[in-house]
Amino acid sequence: MSAFYGLYGGIRLRNCPEVAKIIESLRESSIVDVEVSECEPGVIALFLDGCGVGSSASLLETDDLVLSLGPYTLEPAILISNYEHAEDVFIRFAPWSRQNPAVRPPKTPSPPVPSPSAGDPRLPRLPAPG
Repeated sequence: MSAFYGLYGGIRLRNCPEVAKIIESLRESSIVDVEVSECEPGVIALFLDGCGVGSSASLLETDDLVLSLGPYTLEPAILISNYEHAEDVFIRFAPWSRQNPAVRPPKTPSPPVPSPSAGDPRLPRLPAPG
């Protein structure tokens, strides 16, 4: 079955072999144009733009390939996808989020939280009721 599909947007990614493999797969299987430019050492910008008609299976593969870039994102980004002229779908990439645990920065220990019964020494004491 054929379907209309459109995708556009840009995203900054780590330049690594895994990303290069995903981009090559996008170029081979996608109906969208793929442009890559190096922003700085170790960082590339990927731009996807295009629309057309393709098989439903190949279009779902394209979405899966785009989503697989998530762990390699360096900053928040939104790509816009449209399937069968339905409402646009926003593909969100948010590094350091629960959606992207692979790129979450290392946890820093939190300061201890005073127990509620001890009260917070930074707050003024209220008089006892009564």
